[in-house]
Amino acid sequence: MLKHLRVTKKPAFAGFFLHFAFDSSPATIFAIQRMAGDQVDLLFRRLRALMLFVVVSVTVGSAAAEVSCSSSSAVPELITAKTPSLDVVLLFHSRASTPEPIDALQRFAKRVGMRVLVGSFASNRVGADGSKSTIVAALERDSSKFFVPTAEYLSFKARGLSESDKVKVVGSKSALSISFALPTQNGMSEFVVANSVVSSLANETEAFIFDRGTREVFSGKSWADVRTGEPPDLLSVDKHITIHVYRDKDYLRAVTLGMSKFGLPELAVPELGSDQTEPVGQLVNAIAQRIVEAPLSVNRGTSVFSVQAMKPTQWKKSLLSKSPRAMPGDVRVCLREGLPHEGDAENRLLNIGFDLEQGSDRHAKRSAFLRRAFGASDSDVRLARSGDDELLAASRRARDKIPRLRADFVAGLAPRERLAVKAAFKTDRSGVEYMWVQIASWNKDGEIRGLLLNEPREIPTLQVGQEVRVRESDFYDYIRTFEDGRVEGNETGKLLETRAKARRP
Repeated sequence: MLKHLRVTKKPAFAGFFLHFAFDSSPATIFAIQRMAGDQVDLLFRRLRALMLFVVVSVTVGSAAAEVSCSSSSAVPELITAKTPSLDVVLLFHSRASTPEPIDALQRFAKRVGMRVLVGSFASNRVGADGSKSTIVAALERDSSKFFVPTAEYLSFKARGLSESDKVKVVGSKSALSISFALPTQNGMSEFVVANSVVSSLANETEAFIFDRGTREVFSGKSWADVRTGEPPDLLSVDKHITIHVYRDKDYLRAVTLGMSKFGLPELAVPELGSDQTEPVGQLVNAIAQRIVEAPLSVNRGTSVFSVQAMKPTQWKKSLLSKSPRAMPGDVRVCLREGLPHEGDAENRLLNIGFDLEQGSDRHAKRSAFLRRAFGASDSDVRLARSGDDELLAASRRARDKIPRLRADFVAGLAPRERLAVKAAFKTDRSGVEYMWVQIASWNKDGEIRGLLLNEPREIPTLQVGQEVRVRESDFYDYIRTFEDGRVEGNETGKLLETRAKARRP
C-alpha cells in the first residue's frame, strides 16, 4: 500500500518513493556520519558479493518443492536480524536553541536509563556494550560542516513538513548528531524507546529530524506519528524503512534504505515495469517484515514462509485490508547477494529474483509471480476486423503522434509518467493480434522494446510480461499517463468501449 509517491528529477537519485517506506541522495550526506573503517568494510562486502551467492526461496502457493533458485552448492545460511540501532541528526533553525539540545537530551536519556557520551560530529558512533543503551551526541553550529537539505531535496524527502517548516530546514544553522547503540538483550524494546526519545527531544527543542538511514526529513509530530506508538513485538518495519524506486537504464529499480537499523541487508528488485512498483513494494515490505520478526532459514538454497503466519502487525492488517488477495499462500522468490549501486546504502544487498516461476524470460517470470501473488490481471485485449474504417481512422490519429511521442520519450519522461503502445503481432493463422507494450526503449531506427502487458490469445510463443520488440510500422495506438493522472491517447480503445456500451441492454 502506498502512503506517499514522491518524484525525483536529479539523475543521481532520480526516481520516486513508495513511502511505507524510498531514496538515494548526494554523497555528502554520509560524509558527516561515516567512520573511516566504513569504506574498508564496504570494499570487503563488494568483494564478498563477487564470490558469494545466497539463495532464498520464499513460497507462494504450494508446499516447498525440491527446487532451488540455483545450483545445489548454495551454502546453508540463516538470515537473522541483529541488534538494532538508530542514527539521526536534529536540525535547528537557529544556532542557539532553548533548551540547550545536549542538556535536554541528557535529561530525556536519564528518564529512560540511557547514558549519553558527547563526541565529535563527524565520528559520533559507538558499538553497543551488550548491557546498556548508549547515546553518542555531538552539537555542530557551523552549517558548512553538516548536510543541510535543499528545497528540491525536501520536495520528495519531507515527511509532514509545512511550507514554512521547509524554509526553516533549508536555513538550518546548527545540528545535533545522535547515534543510539542499543544492547543485545531487549534491543527491539530499546529501539522503540530510542525513537520516542528522538520525538520528545525534537518537540521540546523545535528541531527537525533527518533520518540517516532512510534520508528523510521529519517534523517532531510526523516522527511521533510514524515512528512511535507500536509495541516492540508488533513493530511494522515499513514505518522504519523506505523504498527508493528510480530509473535504471531502460527499466526501474526498487531498493530499500534503512534495513541497517535492524542489522539486515537492503533488499532490491531490478528491471521493473512502471506498473509493477506497487505489488513489488508490497513484496519487499513482506520480506523485510519477515526477516525482522524471526530468523529466516536457508536450506540448500531454499526457505519457506507465509504472510498469513506472520505476526498481526499494523502492516499486515493494512496489507490484507487493502489487498485481500495479496500473497494468499506461501511465497517463493530467490534472494542473491548483490553489489550496491551508486546512491545505495552502505550496507549488504540482496537482490530479489523470480527464477522459480514459469516464463520465457526473467520479465515474464516476474510478471507470472506478481499475477499469482497479487491477482494482477493483464490489460484488456480487443479484437476487431482489419477492414473497420472507424478503427483505422482512430489508429491514424494516434499514429500522427509518433514523432512527438518518440521525441518526448527519448528526451526522458518524468519518473511516474508511463507510455504504452498498442502494436500488431502476427498470429500463427496469418492474422493479427493487437496488444499493449509498455515502452522501455525507443531507438532512432524506429524499434520499440518493452514489456508485453497482455496475455496473448492467438500467439502461444508469447507470454504476458515478456520483453518484446516492435517496429513503428506496427504502431496501432498509444496510452500516455502523465504524473498528474491525465491520460492521452487510446483512440481505438475509446471507440471500442463506446461500441460495447451501445450493445449493452
